[in-house]
Amino acid sequence: IQALRTAACLAEDGIRIVRVIGASSMGSGYNLGVARASAQDFDSQYFVFTHDDVLPLFGRLSWDSMIRQMAQPESGFVGVAGSTSIDHNMVWWQVPSRVSGSRLSGAITHSQCDCERVDSFGPFGEVVTLDGVWLAIESQKLRSLGPWREEGWHFYDMDMTLRAHLAGLRNFTINLPLLHKSTGNYTSEWNRLRIKTATEYASRLPISLHPRECRPPSCWMGH
Repeated sequence: IQALRTAACLAEDGIRIVRVIGASSMGSGYNLGVARASAQDFDSQYFVFTHDDVLPLFGRLSWDSMIRQMAQPESGFVGVAGSTSIDHNMVWWQVPSRVSGSRLSGAITHSQCDCERVDSFGPFGEVVTLDGVWLAIESQKLRSLGPWREEGWHFYDMDMTLRAHLAGLRNFTINLPLLHKSTGNYTSEWNRLRIKTATEYASRLPISLHPRECRPPSCWMGH
């Protein structure tokens, strides 16, 4: 929590942090966090959702860029990594090998066995889906999309960011350096939820941005 305050150079009253412990799923934890924020009358204009094994490495300039992007009328979720397409495989980082013209976007630093690795996926900009390591959105837009799916620890991010895209909002990756102290856990439960999510969206897949639709984050425009 202190790392987040330090990274964004925020005063004690500049951010409200709701830590949820013991949730039964990622989505239930996020829904509980939103409910607690509302109950405590935080009057939050924006929500940021992240994991307890994520360490922000950015400063106030990056934080302000994120706020500016979220404030754009057409913006949906803002994150750090994603893809301009998704297909029936439902794995965003495998899409370019399966869907012609698609590309990956963003970057995340991962740590494992006392080593750090920067995974640079591609240019920042508009995407269809985002990884759930860091997801930020304007509060009114979040509420219009409905609650997070409360099943398991995987593919809640694909479900919610696809909902935003299909609702006409534009999801973006921006440069927010993070250290994620995990590299994923691809278990039978992960695969079950992958198949479930693909089945739920089967009639809409594949989903891609048309090349001329792809846009950089608003904070880059005019530079």
